[in-house]
Amino acid sequence: MKLGLCENILKEAYNIAQNETLIIFKTEIKIKGILIPLIEYEIFSPITKEKLNLNYCKDKNLYIDIIIIIIFYISL
Repeated sequence: MKLGLCENILKEAYNIAQNETLIIFKTEIKIKGILIPLIEYEIFSPITKEKLNLNYCKDKNLYIDIIIIIIFYISL
C-alpha cells in the first residue's frame, strides 16, 4: 500500500516527522461463497498509536495505491 501525497498530508496534520513510518493495519475477511476476501486498511501514528483520519486526504483528489496479489489454484 502506497499512500503517496496523502502520507505527507497526514504527517503534517498529526505533526509526525517526515522520516517516521506510518503504521498500516490490514484486515482480511473471508466470506463464504466469495473468492476474494474483503480487505480493510487503517492507518496509525507510529508515536501515539492513534488512528489517523483519512478524510484529510478526501477532497484533495489524491490516489492511494493498493497492490493486491491474487493466486488461483486450479486442480484438474
